[in-house]
Amino acid sequence: MVFSETASTSPKCSLVTALQNGNEIFPAMGALLHEGAEIHVYQPTMLHTKLLVINSEFVSVGSTNFDMRSIRLNDEASLNIYNSDFAAQMEAVFEKNLLEAEPYSLARWKSRPLKEKFSEKIMMPIKSQL
Repeated sequence: MVFSETASTSPKCSLVTALQNGNEIFPAMGALLHEGAEIHVYQPTMLHTKLLVINSEFVSVGSTNFDMRSIRLNDEASLNIYNSDFAAQMEAVFEKNLLEAEPYSLARWKSRPLKEKFSEKIMMPIKSQL
């Protein structure tokens, strides 16, 4: 995920994700798409690494999911670095992964199967506890 913001532009969020067991939904996907985030689905294989680059200065890379439950309870780790040279290298990795990903549009999210929509309403509120 790459976030960038400058004084002359609005914040920008680009995200590459992988499908898990055919499920294309994660809780915030619709909200992110509505707010203008660019979401792409990585095609070649599973993508477990979490990469976050903010304003080409800060990098967080590792296996930790970016939610409070994962941060507090899971035994995973991330490396956090403030370094613009390293951030540039990680942005290059992100851009390379982006070449092997297809865009996921708001229209696609809205037209997802009824089964997925139902699952979101029933399972998402309790999914973090399972």
